[in-house]
Amino acid sequence: MEIIDLFSGGVRQLFKRPLLVLLNASVWLLVFSIVTILLTGFLPPQRALLFAIFNVLLLMGMYYLNIYLVDVLIEKQRYVRYACLFVCTLLVTAACRIYVNSFFVDKAGSGLLNERLIFLFTGLTTLIVLVISFFNGLLMARSQKEREYLAVIAYHQNARAEFLKTQMSPHFLFNTLNNIYSLAIGKAPHASQMILLLSDVLRYAVYRSKESTVELAAEVSQIRKLLELHALRSERIPHVTFTANLSSTPFFIEPMILIPLVENCFKHGNIETSASAFINIRLWEGANEVIFETHNSREKSSVTPSAAPGIGLTNIKERLRIRYADQHNLQTTEQENSFFIRLQIKKTHG
Repeated sequence: MEIIDLFSGGVRQLFKRPLLVLLNASVWLLVFSIVTILLTGFLPPQRALLFAIFNVLLLMGMYYLNIYLVDVLIEKQRYVRYACLFVCTLLVTAACRIYVNSFFVDKAGSGLLNERLIFLFTGLTTLIVLVISFFNGLLMARSQKEREYLAVIAYHQNARAEFLKTQMSPHFLFNTLNNIYSLAIGKAPHASQMILLLSDVLRYAVYRSKESTVELAAEVSQIRKLLELHALRSERIPHVTFTANLSSTPFFIEPMILIPLVENCFKHGNIETSASAFINIRLWEGANEVIFETHNSREKSSVTPSAAPGIGLTNIKERLRIRYADQHNLQTTEQENSFFIRLQIKKTHG
């Protein structure tokens, strides 16, 4: 399994699907058999067998290596790097095969293969197998992306179906909140302010979350409202800090990516029960990436495998994997009395 884990994408597909393993094994066995049978007309059986073994093993290594290169380079549009490695792979494999096959060359007219014939056979078969692996790698990568795309559609459809099962009419909800807000004005200032903030946060979660992207500034604005809402709800003033350093150029992000991480701090930060509890949140935007950090306290009794990350964090990881793929990095650090999250999202240019 360690060898398999060195490969990703297209190559890994081969070993995860039994039918593909069987198909590949059958094809290579057929190639080995054909080469052996053809060579028995020119070489003694033992030499023909050795010739076939060496050549097929070298071709197999080249074949799967090239599929791996297609997956990690072509799919990321690194065409120049792939072209260089394609040529290097072709030359190195051909050179290795020529060196091995030189032992079968007819140098004394004793019935071994002709030198020109064996060199032609080596170069031609190496190029053919390399080209086949290139197109097979493309097909496998496209097939994998298609499956991931269908999985994303199914995931969102299921999530939407579950949401609709428990969804209260947004119009009814907001109208009710507005009515309560009107009744609370002048009688309970904190209550009216909380209702107004809650209405804004819910409106963002219900309506803006349907958009594919929102400005980072909009997400930051909702974080501030959420923090203010928690501050009003708490009977004491918790130690909560939030700093945001945004650039002047708007950057767009998937909505409701950062807010659940903030909510996670309050969920596990024992703000209501501990005088030493704290929540520190930082966000800054560089030229090439956005970095978001949360650091919150937690009680020792809550240190369980499920307490810190929670279902919300698992959901965020899945959304990041689907939306940002290799354009993000999410790190979590668990300590005895605190929990730290660092999220980096790369900016794509062009």
